[in-house]
Amino acid sequence: VGSFLKTPKFPIWVVCSESHFSVLFGLKKELMSDWKFERRFDLYYYDGLANQQDEIRLTVDASEGCSVEGDDDLIPPLELCIRTKWKGAFVDWNGTDPIL
Repeated sequence: VGSFLKTPKFPIWVVCSESHFSVLFGLKKELMSDWKFERRFDLYYYDGLANQQDEIRLTVDASEGCSVEGDDDLIPPLELCIRTKWKGAFVDWNGTDPIL
């Protein structure tokens, strides 16, 4: 994926996962224009097809590299997607069960 799709004008990404589309977004527009905001920030995930009722807030920490070694089947696909933009980022699901 090219840089324009990874770094849009607004922090909103359409994600194709589980054979349907969902959305991943941030509430701070500065995330796209100021590298200091890319160190630790929250992203929100919404999947309308799954009839999602609860908020899924992911805290992304790109300040330190995270080891992504191991069985790819146990890494949530959404985390792998996030790491295409923020290589080695640690993703905290904040108490929500990761979507495998």
